[in-house]
Amino acid sequence: MDMFKQLDKIFKELDKSKLFLSVIYLLYIIGGKYIEEQIGEGLKDVLKLPWMKGVLIFCASFIITKNCKISVGVAGVGFLIFRYLLQEDSRYCIVKKKI
Repeated sequence: MDMFKQLDKIFKELDKSKLFLSVIYLLYIIGGKYIEEQIGEGLKDVLKLPWMKGVLIFCASFIITKNCKISVGVAGVGFLIFRYLLQEDSRYCIVKKKI
């Protein structure tokens, strides 16, 4: 249980940190389509990694909520939705392929 208290303490500190908010906001901006067109191929490849969707969802959620716990939860759910329910190559996909 001590680990959860420590994690809670870290989240509370991050929630108050203007520096953390700034870094998260910059990551969110980098993920935008406009900036994606102007970045190098290496960073584009990183942004295409499946887990990066979760990071970008976390960034957007944190900017809105300024709460790490909620943002982690939203990112997890968002990752599952985008990776499994909306990904055409997933057996759990709920979106029909183009005819």
